[in-house]
Amino acid sequence: MKKLPILLILSLCSFTLFSQEKSTNTNDTLRKHAINVYMDDAPSYLKKEVPFINYVRDKNVADLIIIETMQETGSRGAELTFFIEGQFKYAGVMDTAKFYVYPGETKEQVRSRGVRVFKMALMKYIVETPLAEFINITFTEPISEEVSSDKWNNWVFSTNIHGSLNGQETSKSDLRLTFNRYERIALPLGLTADPDKTKITRKTIRK
Repeated sequence: MKKLPILLILSLCSFTLFSQEKSTNTNDTLRKHAINVYMDDAPSYLKKEVPFINYVRDKNVADLIIIETMQETGSRGAELTFFIEGQFKYAGVMDTAKFYVYPGETKEQVRSRGVRVFKMALMKYIVETPLAEFINITFTEPISEEVSSDKWNNWVFSTNIHGSLNGQETSKSDLRLTFNRYERIALPLGLTADPDKTKITRKTIRK
């Protein structure tokens, strides 16, 4: 009767050690497959909030080289940009992610948005690694379940093109676009539709 507790304790200890070893092996495997990122003087808070990449100190071993810049705006704010350049299997890939800092924002607010934008910029690379299985993406803003309508729905386009040669080279083209939806929209060929108009005509004459 006294042997049972001892065997139970030994079994629990063995299971605990096995779980710890398995967890360590999994962590080592994930770290091995993490993307190597070179970022000059990456802040400590960024390393803490974005732990799923390897911050390397040598550009020559980096999969991604990321440069952060800041430019002041006219409204006394700033534009912060992450320039991303790929190497090795990402050679030739270049991305840009930016966000704006507005007057009156606290340091914590700026850091929080910076981390969020930084994470989003990395997702296209992380999705190709085993670490993607452990990434969760959330959307916090309420949104309707369906699209209300197609913005091109109920639009009617008609095109008339006329050309003639009579002694001299002469060509004339009329482009008419008719629509029944009253919204201002940019159209091809540099045309703009105004809400108070229902027809646009563009004529080109060459002689």
